[in-house]
Amino acid sequence: MKGEQEFSIRVWRFDPEGSESPFFQEYRLSMDQSSTVLDALVKIKETQDSTLTFRCSCRSAICGSCAVRVNDKGILACHTRLEEVVKDQEPIIIQPLRNLRPIKDLVVDLEVFFEKLKKTQPWLITAGYLPPLNKEHIVYPDEKYQRLNKVDNCTLCAICYSDCPVVAEGSSFIGPAAVVKAMRFLLDSRDVAHKGRCQQLLELGILQCEEPDQCPVECPKGISLAEDAMRPLQRMSINHQDTKP
Repeated sequence: MKGEQEFSIRVWRFDPEGSESPFFQEYRLSMDQSSTVLDALVKIKETQDSTLTFRCSCRSAICGSCAVRVNDKGILACHTRLEEVVKDQEPIIIQPLRNLRPIKDLVVDLEVFFEKLKKTQPWLITAGYLPPLNKEHIVYPDEKYQRLNKVDNCTLCAICYSDCPVVAEGSSFIGPAAVVKAMRFLLDSRDVAHKGRCQQLLELGILQCEEPDQCPVECPKGISLAEDAMRPLQRMSINHQDTKP
């Protein structure tokens, strides 16, 4: 334990049933520096303002539900310590995810995010083939499997969608998370829709991301959007390769 410290936290507030426009409300609280942003939000709700609204569930960086923006950067509130985001004596600023309709306070409507995700058909396409029920479908842990295993860590927290500058421009781009999910199935040896998925990604605007190497998004699960998904998928979509990535 590092001892308690006084923190100033400014939270974006919005009540659709109220008459006020969105505003920032400042709270002061004493907490250990190693406490998380979610710990701070919970303490505010329990001790200062029961009306504060936010999402949370697993507290283990698995469900992705506690995603918010802190100091204008998307983070998982349960996985980010206060000492990581505090700057001198400046307040810690907490806002809802960007590019999504706010419902109340830090809670946003994820319907658009999931609707775009569905367009990539994020499920196995096997052309009707099913392995015998008395046998296993063996998937060998080769290089492709290792790459699949990494992108499969995506928790659909929508942080990448919030921080994506291409999405912010109002384009038809499906967003980074949908691209990552497409990559997950393109790397799966059981999936047979390789060429169709590549064509689909072109239609869904994957080439609208013109500079993936300059992407400002930092995935909380360590997925490199450029190296692990965007660049290889852009190449495959252009070439319409019939071989697996």
